[in-house]
Amino acid sequence: MIDKEVIVIGAGLAGSEAAWQLANFGVPVKLVEMRPVKSTPAHHTGEFGELVCSNSFGALSPDRAAGLLQKELRIFKSLIVQTADKFAVPAGGALAVDRSKFSIALTEALSNHPLIEIKRFEQLDLPSKENITILATGPLTADELSYKIQAFTGIDSCHFFDAASPIIYGDTIDQEIVFKASRYDKGDPAYLNCPMDKKNYINFRNELIEGEQANLKDFEKESANFFEACLPIEEIARRGIDTMRYGPLKSIGLWNPKWGDLFDRENRLKKASSCSCSIKERRFRREITKYGRFSN
Repeated sequence: MIDKEVIVIGAGLAGSEAAWQLANFGVPVKLVEMRPVKSTPAHHTGEFGELVCSNSFGALSPDRAAGLLQKELRIFKSLIVQTADKFAVPAGGALAVDRSKFSIALTEALSNHPLIEIKRFEQLDLPSKENITILATGPLTADELSYKIQAFTGIDSCHFFDAASPIIYGDTIDQEIVFKASRYDKGDPAYLNCPMDKKNYINFRNELIEGEQANLKDFEKESANFFEACLPIEEIARRGIDTMRYGPLKSIGLWNPKWGDLFDRENRLKKASSCSCSIKERRFRREITKYGRFSN
């Protein structure tokens, strides 16, 4: 049993969970977080566990990797997952949260724990070897501390890939065109799906490729590499005309209510064979029918 204080540097998801688990095992914790004394180019608040990328924790089903991890974390009474469950928003078969309520609740829970002491300052030195320390400072670690971590570990550099999800205003969406549905009808209809024919899809792709791009922040310019498992949509579009529709915009498992009864076999067959074009073109039209999912 640890009988002395543990220092946790960084109150993101990892640091918050580490502090919570330690404290619940009776170990006193000093949780150090520099925000809001000093912010980063990606954060907007001083709350713990602020989600700067997606608000989704992935699939809920335990037959998927994310869902299995969530199930295991619930067994260990994870603060992160319990809070996510409490402030979940409709997301079909995924666990997604209200960003603001989620991070505020995390901050309150950690701040009110009797064995957790919160310190708000920028940690620029590695604690002494006598201290048990967990470093959870994330990708935007201060340069001074980053250099000291490199010297201590002997690792020249580390890569961390992340992104900020685009957010649009709901009143800019034409509700006469889009339809609500979740893939494979899992959960409540929680996504707004945008139908496109071939012409609209090609125009959409061209606009993505030729459109104005977000300016890279200084810390991003130093290592502007892509993580192949989570590419920006415009980068996917650049790689080929079919790349998006066989990737994140694939239409599999989606049905537009305007087409009629999903469970009517004759109706489905009629829809699938509704054009007198080639087999390749027919397959394109069938798969192109619904694209672009926006979290509702």
